[in-house]
This record gives sequence, structure tokens and C-alpha cells, in this order.
Amino acid sequence: MYRHLCGILSDVLMQWGIATHCQAVEGSFCDGRYNLACGDGAQARKIAGTAQYWRTVAGADAREGRHHVVLAHALLLVEVDLIAAHRRANELEKRLGTGRVYRTDKTQSIEQCLPTPVAGLSARVADALITRLAGSRVPL
Repeated sequence: MYRHLCGILSDVLMQWGIATHCQAVEGSFCDGRYNLACGDGAQARKIAGTAQYWRTVAGADAREGRHHVVLAHALLLVEVDLIAAHRRANELEKRLGTGRVYRTDKTQSIEQCLPTPVAGLSARVADALITRLAGSRVPL
């Protein structure tokens, strides 16, 4: 499911010339193997994070038995004040006493990847995602 979701996001980002791949980015918030990152090696920056929740449910009738449903989602950094976002996330971690510290140099927004500003970027990304999802079939 993660690969499918990241593939959709990668397709959309490539429309703006932003090449991405899945990898962990140490120092980024909510780090995981299926971050979507731009750049390679130590230069990789998280541009999206993914998560999913699985649940076993009973079928509509006794013949169907039990099966799994999944909620998969992504946080895509489009136009965001990363300094403010990291300050808030780090304050939360401090209050929770986790010892985690997130680094702003480990994330990047779509806006930062573009050579020139794009008017209505968030809306254009949303439209591109809707268009891409319209032709997508979730793998079973």
C-alpha cells in the first residue's frame, strides 16, 4: 500500500520536475521507511510522509468471513513554513519528554523545489492529485 501511495505522489511531483523516491530521512519528523524524499544520500530531504492503519472487519454476511481494510494517507509538504512547523513539533516532543529533535534541513516543500514561484500551488497540486487518483486502482 505504501508503494502505491508513494507512486501516485511521485507521479504528481514529476509533473513539476521533482524526482522522488522512498527512504527514511533521519532527523525528519515522523521518520519511516516510506517517506517520500528528494535528493540522494545525506542530501535527501523528506517531502512527504505516509502512514496506514489496518483493521480486521467481518464481511457483510457469514459467507464472506473476515477481511482487512486499510486507511492509508500521506502528508505532502506543499507550501509550509518549515521553521515554524519544526518549532511546534520540537516543542511537543519536549513537553512529552521524548528527547526527539527534528531538523528543518531534513525536510523540503514542493514550493522550495521549484525554480520560480507558482501561483495557486496548493490548489494546482490538489487538482493534479485528484486527476491522478481518478485513473488509479488500489492494489488488492
